[in-house]
Amino acid sequence: MSFRPRPLRPSVAVVAFVTATLLVGATSAGIVAAHAPDRATSVRASDASAPGGRFIVFWKSDRKPNLSLPLVAATRSSSVSAHRSVVTAAPGQAAALAAKLRADPDVAAVIPDVTMRALDWPTSGDPDDTFYASNQGDLPRIGMPGAWTTSTGSSSVVVAILDTGTTVTHPDLSGINFVYPFNVIQLTSDAIDDNVPGHGTHVTGTIAAQANNALGIAGMAPGLSIMPIKVLNGSGDGTLDSILEAIDYARTHGANVISMSLGGQMQPSDVAAAQPTIDAAYAAGITVVAAAGNDGNGIVEYPCAFVHVICVGATDNSDNHANFSNTNAYVDVSAPGVDIASTIRGSGYGALSGTSMATPHVAALAGLILSAHPGETPDQVEATIRSTAVDLGPAGWDVQFGYGRIDAAAAVNLPPPDLTPPAMTGLTSPSLVRSATRVFTATWTAADNVAVTGFEIRTKRGAAGTWSAVSSQVATSQTFSGLAAGSWYINVRAVDAAGHRSAWRQVLTILPRDDRAWSFSSGTIRRAGLPYIAGTDTTTSRGGARMTIRFTGSAFYLIGTSAVKRGKLRVTIDGRSWIVDEGTFRGTRARTTNYRVLLFSRSLTNRTHTVVITNLATIGRPTIDVDAVAWRN
Repeated sequence: MSFRPRPLRPSVAVVAFVTATLLVGATSAGIVAAHAPDRATSVRASDASAPGGRFIVFWKSDRKPNLSLPLVAATRSSSVSAHRSVVTAAPGQAAALAAKLRADPDVAAVIPDVTMRALDWPTSGDPDDTFYASNQGDLPRIGMPGAWTTSTGSSSVVVAILDTGTTVTHPDLSGINFVYPFNVIQLTSDAIDDNVPGHGTHVTGTIAAQANNALGIAGMAPGLSIMPIKVLNGSGDGTLDSILEAIDYARTHGANVISMSLGGQMQPSDVAAAQPTIDAAYAAGITVVAAAGNDGNGIVEYPCAFVHVICVGATDNSDNHANFSNTNAYVDVSAPGVDIASTIRGSGYGALSGTSMATPHVAALAGLILSAHPGETPDQVEATIRSTAVDLGPAGWDVQFGYGRIDAAAAVNLPPPDLTPPAMTGLTSPSLVRSATRVFTATWTAADNVAVTGFEIRTKRGAAGTWSAVSSQVATSQTFSGLAAGSWYINVRAVDAAGHRSAWRQVLTILPRDDRAWSFSSGTIRRAGLPYIAGTDTTTSRGGARMTIRFTGSAFYLIGTSAVKRGKLRVTIDGRSWIVDEGTFRGTRARTTNYRVLLFSRSLTNRTHTVVITNLATIGRPTIDVDAVAWRN
């Protein structure tokens, strides 16, 4: 016998102007790893009853092996994803085909292509000529007048509507900027709504029907661009594969928001195979919105329950929980979903109810937020919607309302999140510390688009040293003391109220060793407190006077005073000597006194060195004047 799509539960009867909320509804097989020991020949009960004998095959690579004809009636590869195909089994061969596929080493997972269907909710009364003032109480309730003063939607923001298609010729929809329409079922660009009364057309009107045109109803965001993607047939039925295909299509064609007033049930073991499609949309910066379901109980529906999807429950126009709206741990927020007036097929209007009608309220709000604050991430959009929702029911989140009923005015007018990190604009510190106490102060400045709230500081000694633990403070300066001699790297970065951090800014400060730690030969005169590099000055006129320094480092510097009466000295490093004449300045005989002159420098191997400085007591110029000695650690 042939297989046909089988809904998980009976269709809800469609009466005049019913709500359609698609919620994945079908029993599906669990995901099975290829070559699991007990899977090569195993058959699961759900395989034999797969809707229409159809399975979604997730391939490990682009190579898709040929399948034997006796088992396969038809195969269709995704036009968007190279790693997914739909395989339809020959009559009576569904279970055998599933087992064969799971045994293939190139197959990552095989799951039934479950049926999606519109969950219409009956309304009371026939549709009539509906208008904003008399029939759209849902919009004032969620604060649309206050939101419209900020934005009616930007055409640069694209909302993809995955539904039964839309009636692009409807007088109230003709002004919409429709982009990249796609019919996933027929693989064409014809996404015309053939559903009665027009489920996708109704959703489209709620989001973007033209406002202030003296006609019909007002859409929440008439300035948005709409990408109509037909994933459901005229009866409101569709498949999981069509939904996944449409999400991939929306992602690759520039959608910013995806609205799915649809859903059904899936086996928990099958969810992981489809989740990556949602993840890819989320990673591309798309805010995904879906309906919670119309079972009126705790049943969990997909795609609403996928990770990275805003799950929408329904309220009535008195902010009560709609009795048909599902209640479970996945509900994020609620929106009006009872007797919602919008466009339907043809040129008319209808009032429909269901979580299908609540969902486009949230999708439109996401589009308005992105219009007012371009660049927000899906997490930021969802946080804005949640944080501004009107808390209903028990305080805080609950299974009926989620975080509450949306408030468009509060969400759109919420100051945008701080997306810009601060920047360090300055950092200064002495390049060479001259205080005998080795105390010095570093100062810095920073700027931010909102406000800098603090700074983080770390230090390390030497280029190969280890950074200290990061300390935090509000002040724009820090005084350092007690640091050992050497080259000190100081890093500072700014922090703003949103927790963003600037890049580290760095400055180098050298702490020379205090020459009072040197050993001196007889005749050396030492004086303290002079404004020289180390705060000391050593002068001698005694011939043969020596000072000896031992240090570990990779360079040596001798700083002194060049003057007419200064003489020569010998610098001996590890047994090798150089003569330095303090009576010269820049290569010629000194004519005046020049303080803090670099008399001598030498690059060395980084190890311990012994330096001896000897006064040669040149006749007529016996004095040498050494201000400081420094070296690089």
